[in-house]
Amino acid sequence: MKEVELLAPAGNFESLKVAINNGANAIYLGLTDFNARRKASNFTVDSIREVVRYAHLFNVKIYLTFNTIIKNEEVDAFLKMVDKCIEAKVDAYIIQDLGMAYLLSKRYKGIVLHASTQMGIHNLEGAKIVEQLGFKRVILSRETSLEDIKEIRDNTNLEIEFFVQGALCVGFSGNCYMSSFLSLNSGNRGLCQQYCRKQYIVKDNDSLKDKAYYLSTKDICLINKLKTLVDAGVTSFKIEGRLKREGYVGVVISTYRKIIDNGLKDASKNDLEALKVAFSRGDFSYEAYLNHNKEGMMNLINQNHIGIKIGTLTSVKPFKNDLLELEIVSSHELHSGDGLKFMWKNKEIASLGVGNIIKRGNNTYKIFTKQKIKEKGLDIYLTLDYQKEEELINKVKKLPVDIKVVAKENENLLIKIVYKKIEISYKSSFVCNKAINQPTTFEDIKKQVEKLNDTNFVLRDLSVDDDQVFIVKSALNEARRSAVTLLENAIIETFEKRNAVAINKDLDFTYSLDSLDDALIINEDNNLDLLPFDYKGLIIYSPLYFNKEVIVHVKEIKEKFINAKVALNLPIIAFKEDLKIINEIVNYLNDVYLIANNLYALTFINKSQLIAGFNLNINNNYALSFLNHLGIKYVFASLESNETFLKENPNLYYYALGYNTLMNYVHCPIKTIYKNDCKMCKYNNSISYIDEYNKNYSLRRIRINYCYFELLNNRLINCYKKIRNPSIVDLRNLDVVTFEKTLKMLENKAYISVSSNESFGLLFKSIS
Repeated sequence: MKEVELLAPAGNFESLKVAINNGANAIYLGLTDFNARRKASNFTVDSIREVVRYAHLFNVKIYLTFNTIIKNEEVDAFLKMVDKCIEAKVDAYIIQDLGMAYLLSKRYKGIVLHASTQMGIHNLEGAKIVEQLGFKRVILSRETSLEDIKEIRDNTNLEIEFFVQGALCVGFSGNCYMSSFLSLNSGNRGLCQQYCRKQYIVKDNDSLKDKAYYLSTKDICLINKLKTLVDAGVTSFKIEGRLKREGYVGVVISTYRKIIDNGLKDASKNDLEALKVAFSRGDFSYEAYLNHNKEGMMNLINQNHIGIKIGTLTSVKPFKNDLLELEIVSSHELHSGDGLKFMWKNKEIASLGVGNIIKRGNNTYKIFTKQKIKEKGLDIYLTLDYQKEEELINKVKKLPVDIKVVAKENENLLIKIVYKKIEISYKSSFVCNKAINQPTTFEDIKKQVEKLNDTNFVLRDLSVDDDQVFIVKSALNEARRSAVTLLENAIIETFEKRNAVAINKDLDFTYSLDSLDDALIINEDNNLDLLPFDYKGLIIYSPLYFNKEVIVHVKEIKEKFINAKVALNLPIIAFKEDLKIINEIVNYLNDVYLIANNLYALTFINKSQLIAGFNLNINNNYALSFLNHLGIKYVFASLESNETFLKENPNLYYYALGYNTLMNYVHCPIKTIYKNDCKMCKYNNSISYIDEYNKNYSLRRIRINYCYFELLNNRLINCYKKIRNPSIVDLRNLDVVTFEKTLKMLENKAYISVSSNESFGLLFKSIS
């Protein structure tokens, strides 16, 4: 079997130790800033060397998550952090930001970069771009299919990392802007507010579907797909969970470790139940999107941890001091400290931790609580197996060592300590003298030498070569401590020899941008006859259907708007079969710009002039320099960019008007809502989601070989001509009145209000 890596999350030092003690080969973690889980406890710059040393002692690698978008004004602080981490011998850096990837690859010779899943790499073309940029590993988007994984394996030298357990985002990796626009907290900067975990009502024309968790995905569990993934080319199995407790880390890592060590055989029922008790929203997705699965991905009923059903509440009685006595019948053995949830028709009634417990016959237990549980008949779910988690949390890993004590008359006491092929000798200042009365015995020496409980070592074998001398206990203890310290340093130094990185500070990141005047975005639904034919800017055609008709539509646009430049907006998501269609279209087009919204599209640089789209999240000057390096001089700023960045770069385009996309789906929401199949597709452009505040979010479908969906902002962005940069005006999804007012605004080339439900977006705000 190929050697594979089990990669564990760590939100704090306790979780890191639990992961190592239960079999992780590598740990990924974040510092207080610049990581996608800023709500976790995380680690500090001051503590990172201690963390790295501890992991390296056990032959475990540390990957640091700098997986957020970084602003110009943050770069100096970012580099100071990286400098400290280079000194700390961190093994690799997980990066999302294109500019920071380019900067680090140039500044640090020998640095190991891993392309974050937030980069949205899901096909061979995107993988080739990050390989060209100097990445050693790609962490594929969770949406990636098996056929695309195999293509990346066969055509690049990249290591492939893939999520196998944990939470699954409904929005496509790195392109969810819901938190940014609803609360100024960016998921691309580590502060996702998880609006996808809320309930929504679906509106279809005038009909309403019941409130449910339409945007909440099941967690993935690919434990029975590990061999399939290895055969496809995956080299690292990644576990999600930097925000989860250390007990969760222990259960998941130990379970996956067992399966890996057992030759990737399928997990047992008990293994799967253990994973569910650690964390489950009711059931897992056991395939993710490996075979382009687009249904059964969502959990409409629950979005919180509910574990597994283990029994029934059979009796509720008053006890004393406001306590209730609950009688539970359960086939699962319960213990004090366990976590339980009481459910009725899939709705949570109460949750509690088990305190005093009385076990009766026939799988019956009595527990006590102050919670106001009124009726028997509730289903009981186990959400915490306290004894199992405590066992895994308290598990200790020690390195076995052989020790030889040499005590010769009139010579310094010598201790040799060996771990694998690493041997250390320590000569004490204590001189051994012949014993006047009783010489120090083997047992006396062993008693002192095996005192390794406060170290990371355990004595495997002891040998003594002595001349019947007397050795004071303090000398043995001092020699043991010193030898252990030297060995620990030698093990770590041996591991870290491969981590040499040199800093090059004399670098040039100059760049220049061009612009093509303002831009309009249109699709098939827009009536071209209503647009001004003398338009001289850029017309962006963003098809709803990618087929041969795209070529016809582009030709029609070019013929009608002879003074304009025309661009084709390429989709964010495109798997292998989609790319065949896109390639056919691109090969037919002449004198048309292509807008790249995902890294895969940068591979078209030799076929057409490229424009970097706003979904590349360009938000610093180093990213602009990288794009120039590729030959790209037309750039759309990130949707999360603000006035400061745009003023620094006056040729940058900004999204000035439209209902921008908040998130992109790979799953099919239509199947989720209506439970139909593709032959009976019920999609129409009137479907939308309504949140708890009665805000309406429209749904838009993009069809290539597969269907993809966009969830649109509930408010219209309108900051047209608020700054001097070239503006992008998105005419898609505008109602008739707003469309007419927008055309007048374009004619006057000055801001006017076009809707009562509009805002300036993020232009004059700074997201966290």
